[in-house]
Amino acid sequence: MEAELGQSPTKKRRSSVRRRALAPELRAAFDARVLAGEDIRGLAREFNFETWYATRRAERVLAANARKATREPEVNPLALLEELGPIEAAIAILHYQVRSLRDGTYILRGFRVGPRDVVRAANKVLSTRGLALIPYPGLTPLPERGRWIA
Repeated sequence: MEAELGQSPTKKRRSSVRRRALAPELRAAFDARVLAGEDIRGLAREFNFETWYATRRAERVLAANARKATREPEVNPLALLEELGPIEAAIAILHYQVRSLRDGTYILRGFRVGPRDVVRAANKVLSTRGLALIPYPGLTPLPERGRWIA
């Protein structure tokens, strides 16, 4: 049957010569090089897999990186404190999680809270990133743990 179609029985198909998907242990290296801006076709040849898959994976990696950048902008709290007050700096850090109300309270992740709780939540985010915390009256750091209490 293959002889009738003009294919020799010993010739391998392209899909059997090159892999379609990238091995899991190589994905992190490929993603890092895509984010560095390397040529996708060259990476596909080097990693020995199909160009269409490399293009598709590169688009997904770049889109995920763009989503992450818009979701979590890097904010320098000290620069914000020079320009804004502590509450405004905390709101800038928690940008999509907090909303200001007319009566001076805030909605933080669906709960009505005061300004101290907004600064406390921003300080929690800053401490996980290893950045300086926002000083605010009523919040004092515990000396041995670095946590903030009311």
